[in-house]
Amino acid sequence: MKEWILNKLYEAKSPSTPRFAIQGTVNWMNCLAYFIDNSQYFTNNSLIDFYQTVPLQENKVNSIPLIIENMIMAYHNYSALEIFDTLEKYPNEICRAAIVSWYYSIYFTGSAMVAAATGTQQENHSTTAKVWLNELVNRNFILEPFNFKVDSLVKNQYKQQIKNTRNGNTFDLSYKPTNIEDSKGGILSYLQGTADYLREQKEQKMKNDKEFKNLNVSNFRTKIAREYRDARLVKAKVGFLHEAFRYRGKANYRDSIYLTYGNDYSNEIRQLCKDLKQVSFYFQRMASTYIEKRIGKSDWSFFINDLCENTKLKTSPLYLKNE
Repeated sequence: MKEWILNKLYEAKSPSTPRFAIQGTVNWMNCLAYFIDNSQYFTNNSLIDFYQTVPLQENKVNSIPLIIENMIMAYHNYSALEIFDTLEKYPNEICRAAIVSWYYSIYFTGSAMVAAATGTQQENHSTTAKVWLNELVNRNFILEPFNFKVDSLVKNQYKQQIKNTRNGNTFDLSYKPTNIEDSKGGILSYLQGTADYLREQKEQKMKNDKEFKNLNVSNFRTKIAREYRDARLVKAKVGFLHEAFRYRGKANYRDSIYLTYGNDYSNEIRQLCKDLKQVSFYFQRMASTYIEKRIGKSDWSFFINDLCENTKLKTSPLYLKNE
């Protein structure tokens, strides 16, 4: 029977239609990779210039172990992406694992940057994303396209903020980008989609709050319910690490069907694996330049040189070194 599995899943929870879900998945990563490749922000000289005024961290003795631990994990996951990229004969078998490795390369890199910025380790993914946004993005220590954000989850506010950032750009994730403006439009489209998703999550959670139930309403159509909702949504922010977490969750938890079922998307998934590696590489290059400024060239060189000497991974850690 044609698509029996899909029909059963629709009966249970109405999952995303596979062709639309995979379109957004591959095109967002392609937009990120395209933007990075065609901007001048991620050349070695540009990175050094961007971070030249970053001050040395005062409590680096305490933060260095946190930075090292997180960057080793980021490096390990990037090395996995390098291997996945060589397995072009098996794109469908590796794509989920590649997305998960990509996410953890981003997450651990973000955690290392937070440690370099604050000297602290956060307890979970959500807090890490929040601190990374507050301490790095909001202090202009993150480059485009990783610095795009929304400062509120009140719907009309974040939609207006994204509209202002778009400045007339209407490109979305229906197509692959052909120029840098297209890629920016696609990146902002995913940001809005993530904001929509997180807003809806928070709204559903609010309906179970005792305070909401005391309003004697069942939705947000009344003024008092909207005020209750917006007072909480206005404090929420969304940045790149929130987007990455959503991206991993879709592949690893929520939508079991969409990557490797139905139509053959092998060529798109091959490109996805290359884009995942590319985006991870440059996110770590950006982070390594910032971290080196925070802990000093000497300690950063000791870390990389020791890792080069002792790692058992095939990928050289020298991509983390700023020459």
